[in-house]
Amino acid sequence: MSRDLTEAYFKAVDSRDAAAVAGFFAADGRMTFGNNEPLVGPAAVEQVIAGVFAAVAGIEHRILRDWYPGDDTLTEADVTFTKHDGSQVTVPAAVHWHATPNGKIDDMRVYIDLAPVFAP
Repeated sequence: MSRDLTEAYFKAVDSRDAAAVAGFFAADGRMTFGNNEPLVGPAAVEQVIAGVFAAVAGIEHRILRDWYPGDDTLTEADVTFTKHDGSQVTVPAAVHWHATPNGKIDDMRVYIDLAPVFAP
């Protein structure tokens, strides 16, 4: 994917639009958070991402570095979550995905520790 598509993807995430995020995935696309089971297909991605979005008041990605080897994208970012009480937590993240020739994500790996986001 290009930088434009990377920015569009993270803009969809930051606007907390689960349907738009799911729209980036191929019909059999997989999203895996850390060591959790993969989410397969746009509907599964949308359902789980919508739950994450409901659990926080806001999300903002700041891309630190990105690389585009072939059909892959690697992104390092700081992600700031705003909790429902108004407090904010920033955690580092690394995301790798592979895109099909038509630009849809068929495999995404997200490495982020969300424990500080949901700590009391």
